[in-house]
Parts: sequence; structure tokens; C-alpha cells
Amino acid sequence: MDKKSRSFEILYLARLHSRKRPTVLVEAAAMLANTIDKPIEVAFVGPDEGEESKVRQQIRAKGALDWIRVEGPLEPGSTLNRMRRASVYVLPSINEPFPMSVLEAMSVGVPVIVTDSCGLAPFIEESGAGLVCDSSVEGLSASLRRFIDEPGLRASSSAAALHLARERFSMEVVSHQLEDVYQSLSGYTAKRLNSAKEHVLGEPGAPHRY
Repeated sequence: MDKKSRSFEILYLARLHSRKRPTVLVEAAAMLANTIDKPIEVAFVGPDEGEESKVRQQIRAKGALDWIRVEGPLEPGSTLNRMRRASVYVLPSINEPFPMSVLEAMSVGVPVIVTDSCGLAPFIEESGAGLVCDSSVEGLSASLRRFIDEPGLRASSSAAALHLARERFSMEVVSHQLEDVYQSLSGYTAKRLNSAKEHVLGEPGAPHRY
């Protein structure tokens, strides 16, 4: 495939760790490439934590050296700019409670694909900010294919991702939510203290119990 002709980039930007399952993305992308005509490319960005050699081995085994690459780690301040270049962001990990990388991708309007055990999956599915798949290679490959086959899905998911990140998970929104929680907790604590005080001292106006 001619590199210049590629316009659809699948980005994995996270630690190359077994829990993140980067090798699953290699398998899913290879499965996709065998069933479509449009050229694609996959980029793995992040520090190696035990999986890089396996990822590289898989890439060679699939004969995909010309369109799947391992770029290595980035400085923290460069991640958002790198995400902006991607067509879709993919995190294949399971039981991921609150992945910041997914929030970062959505914050710059990049559609995401996560598994159904991801803590953000219900929000992504409800808002249309991306796609939620099961943990299988086939499930991930099918979700990737939808972005290839369905005209307009990327644009609508991009807009939804940006809206979700701003309206539900921005620093301003989260800080307001935390303030509400702290206020409710302080009110609850005050009620508990007053109740304990009344229990020890008796009802207002009642004789003290010594």
C-alpha cells in the first residue's frame, strides 16, 4: 500500500502492557485489512512495559511492517497533538475503570473504541462518542470496520466525543460535581454530629443524662 494514499489512522496511545492488550489490536487490524479495499494504518505510541517485542513480532508475522508501526513514547505535552492526527482512538484493554487516554482523545474530537468492560463504555455508547465492542478480536475488528464502511459515522462520533468530554468530564464540570459531593458530605456529617450530641446530652430542654 502507498503510504501517501492512507487517510484512516488507528491510534493506540498507552503503555505497551499486557493488561492493555495491544496485540489484540494488531490481530484485529490485520483481520480488517484482509477484508477491505481502503488502505489503513495503525500507530502504537507509548512506553514499553513488556509487550513491545510481542507487538513487533506480530506485525512481522502479519506482513504488516509497511502499515503498522511502533512509534515509542511521547512527552506528556505532545500527546494531544498526536491524537489530533488520528482517525480513531482504540483502547483494547478490559476492566479499565477510568482511562484518561480515552478522555484525552475525546477532548480533541477523536472518536474512540473501547471494550464493554471499560468504565466509560456506558457514556460512550449513550452519547455516540464512539463504539463499544466485546473483548474479542472479531468484535474489535467489526467496530473498526464500521468506521470504514459507514459514511458519516466518524464525523458524528467526533462531534459527540467533543461534546461528551466538555459537558460531562471537563475540569469545570468535575470540579462542580466534587463541590456538590463535599457539600453533601459536610451536611451529612453535621447532621450525624448533631444527632450524636442530642443522644448524649438529651433532647433540647430535656434534663441531662449523667
